[in-house]
Amino acid sequence: MELDDALKKRLEEKGMSQYQLAKEVAKLDGTGRPPSSYTGRFAKVFDDPKGRTYKNIEEIIRALGGRLLIEWTDTKTQDLR
Repeated sequence: MELDDALKKRLEEKGMSQYQLAKEVAKLDGTGRPPSSYTGRFAKVFDDPKGRTYKNIEEIIRALGGRLLIEWTDTKTQDLR
């Protein structure tokens, strides 16, 4: 499963919108920043999750013989391609 598919599927499973996700992150962040400060960044992540930073991390992990996993705490682990 590709990262963008995994993220979108998880968001759907949780019944959340990207704005609701931003609200949750803002709450967990604890800095007092409003959810709107996260929405633009999150939209870019969902549109192109393999942006430059992620792609670099992915390449390094794979070159070192590793793999990327997402482990949701309330469901099974998914391998990412």
